[in-house]
Amino acid sequence: VVIDGLGDTPRAFDLLRQAGEVAAQADATEAVFAAHVNVAAMSRLAADRARVEGDDDQQRRFARIGLAAIVEAERLATEVEYWQLLCAEHEASLQLFLGDPAASLDAVARHRAINERLQLPAQDTVIALTEVRALVALGRIDDARELADRDLDPTVFDAADMYIPRLLETRTLLHRALGEFEAALDVSEQLRAIERKNVRVRIESQLRHLLKDAEIEGARVEVDRLREQAVELEQVTLEDPLTGLANRRALDRHFDEWSTGVPRVPLAVAVVDVDHFKRVNDRFGHEVGDRVLRQLAALMEVGTRRGDLVARNGGEEFVVVLVDCTLARAIEVCERTRRRIRDHRWDDELIDPGTITVSIGVTVASPADEPSDVLRRADLAMYRAKRDGRDRLGVLTDDDPASVTS
Repeated sequence: VVIDGLGDTPRAFDLLRQAGEVAAQADATEAVFAAHVNVAAMSRLAADRARVEGDDDQQRRFARIGLAAIVEAERLATEVEYWQLLCAEHEASLQLFLGDPAASLDAVARHRAINERLQLPAQDTVIALTEVRALVALGRIDDARELADRDLDPTVFDAADMYIPRLLETRTLLHRALGEFEAALDVSEQLRAIERKNVRVRIESQLRHLLKDAEIEGARVEVDRLREQAVELEQVTLEDPLTGLANRRALDRHFDEWSTGVPRVPLAVAVVDVDHFKRVNDRFGHEVGDRVLRQLAALMEVGTRRGDLVARNGGEEFVVVLVDCTLARAIEVCERTRRRIRDHRWDDELIDPGTITVSIGVTVASPADEPSDVLRRADLAMYRAKRDGRDRLGVLTDDDPASVTS
C-alpha cells in the first residue's frame, strides 16, 4: 500500500503477489485471501486514477487485473460471508470500470443480499454508491434518483472516510444526469476541495518517506522534485475559482503540451463569448451574473469528451479545445452548444430563454501553427460572428482567413 501511494503500482502488485505466495506456502488461508482482495482494492484505485486521467485502456487493464483477483478470492470466501461481501463490493465497482453496468448490478444484488444477513448499516450507502452509478450508466435516471434519496447517507461515514469523495462524485454524476447543473457544481466544489487536500497529504507523505532515506542520492533528487511540486500546488491553481473550469494557466499548459507533441494531435479550438453580458450584470446584479457563468460552464462541458478542455479565459470569455477533432465535427459540437445555451431554461425566473446567447469562433490548428496563432484565429472568428449579429458561429481556417459562416 505504501509503495502504491508512492506511485509505483506495478511494484505494489508484485509485492502482493509475493505475499500471496508466502501465505499459500504457510497454508494461511486468511492471508492468501487478503493478498487477493487487496489486489482487487488496489486495482479499483488504479482504475479510478486512470479514469480521471482519461486513459480508458489503462482503466480497463486495471479492472481486468482486479476481477481476476476477485475470482481467486471468491474461491476462498465460500465459508466466510464477510469475505463474500468484500468480493461483491469490489466486483461491482470493477465491472463499472470495465464498462459493464449490467454485470455491476448483478454484483450489487449479491452485495445487498449478503448485507441483509450481516446487517452492517454503512454498507447500505456503500452499495448505493455503485448502484446509482450503474443505473445512470444504463439510463435509468429516475431509479438512480430514488435510490440516492433513500440510501446515499453521508452521516454513516466519518468526515475523513475514504468513501466521502466517492459519495460526492456520485452525487455530482447524478445531478448532471438530471440536468441539475447548479447543484452539480456545488457538490463538485466540495469534491475538488477534498481532492486538493488529498494531493497535499499524499505529497507530504511522499516527502516524509523519501527524507527518511535521504542518504540515497536518488531519493534526495526526488525529494527536491516533490518539494517543488508541493510548493507549486500551494501557490498556483489551475482551476478558475468561480466556474470550476480550467483557468488561463491550465489552458497555456495544455497548448504547450500540444505544441511539443510529435506528431501533433489534430486540434480544434473555439472561443466562446457571452453576448451583451454587461447588460446581465447591470439588470440582474453580479450575483446572478456569476450564477449564469457557472451554469454556462456546465452547459459547455456537456458536449465535450475526455481529453477535451473547457477553460475560462477571463471575464465572460471561454475557450474550448477539442482534441483529435475535424473542422466539421467542431462546427457540429459548437453549434449544438450555441443552441443549448440559447434555449436553456435558467434557474433565475427573471432570465427568460433566449436572453443569454453566445458568439462562437471556431478554427482548426495546422501543423505549422503556434498556439498563439490558433487562439488569434479563433478570436477573430468570434469577433466577426459578433459583428454579423451575435448568437452565431464564425469559422476561420488558416488558408482562408476571410471566410466566416453563420
